[in-house]
Order: sequence, then C-alpha cells, then structure tokens
Amino acid sequence: MYSTPLLLNSHQWPTLRHVTSIETDPSWLREVTPLISADAPWTARTIDTDVARWILEGGIDADGYDLIFVDDSASALLRSETLDALMSLNPQCPVLVHDTELWPLRRHMWSSRPYFIFDAFTPQTGICNCTDKATLQMLKKANTSLKTLRGDAMLANTLAQWQDIGQAALQHLGMAPVATALRP
Repeated sequence: MYSTPLLLNSHQWPTLRHVTSIETDPSWLREVTPLISADAPWTARTIDTDVARWILEGGIDADGYDLIFVDDSASALLRSETLDALMSLNPQCPVLVHDTELWPLRRHMWSSRPYFIFDAFTPQTGICNCTDKATLQMLKKANTSLKTLRGDAMLANTLAQWQDIGQAALQHLGMAPVATALRP
C-alpha cells in the first residue's frame, strides 16, 4: 500500500515515464488502485502463475526497463525463485528487492553481485546489479542517513508519513526536497 502509490506520485518523481506492475494478487490490486491517480503512468497486469514461471516463459524483456522492483509472492522462497529467474536474463538495469531481511531471499541476493542492502528500516530493500562505485557509495551514504530516521519510521503508517521520511532523508543528504503532493 506504500511503495506503488509513492512511486507513482508525479510530484515526487516528475521524470517517471511509466511503471508496469505484474501482479499475482488481484485483491491487493483492487485495494491499491484507488490510491493511485487515474492519470498515473501505470499499467497493471494480473497473471495466473507465479512470477518466476512467467519470467522464464518469456513474460518480460529485462532490457526494456531502467529499474526492476521485485516485491512479489507470499513467501521468501517464491520471491527467491523470481529473483533467480530474473537474474538468469542478465538484466542491465538495477534490480530492487523488497523484504531482504528474510535470509532465504538475502542468500539469493549474494549470488547477484554486486548488491547493497538498505538495512535502515524493516522491511529492508536490496539492490542488485549496481556496478557503478560512485552509486554504491551514494547508496551507503543514503542508508546511513536513513538510519537517523528510524524512530520516525517505527511510527509511520500512512503515505504522508513515509513521504515526510523521504523528504527528511533528502534534506539530510543535502539534496533539494521535492514538492509534496499527498497533502491537501
């Protein structure tokens, strides 16, 4: 209920061109759709199989994306299979993986070097396929910055609160904050 609506916030991410969601949970899709603007650059597709199988059957052109975010499945095992299937395609873009505090999933990330895990908050998010050393250094600095906001994150349970945390992190990193859009 948080990452997809925040990612699709055009004020937060004004240069975002398009997001494609591959969904295995129609009930989640029904819940999140009303949280997303009708003009958001978003296509959601529901599939009737697990994501790993869909990938291996040719469901995705991994070179067609600037970023891939893996947050599927009800179990770490299925998400690990998704990550393995995706990485077998040798994507050239960064691959973000949600819930990397789960050790079965983290073990699969270790084989997807180079990788970095944001461990400032739980659930944790990792990034694979990030080969640029300057980017890895920036990610480490961002993670350190986010750790200063742990107390706020423990209390966050709305999109607006998570947006505030993101704004505070940008300010802490010395980056210009982005205009907010979630508030009336």
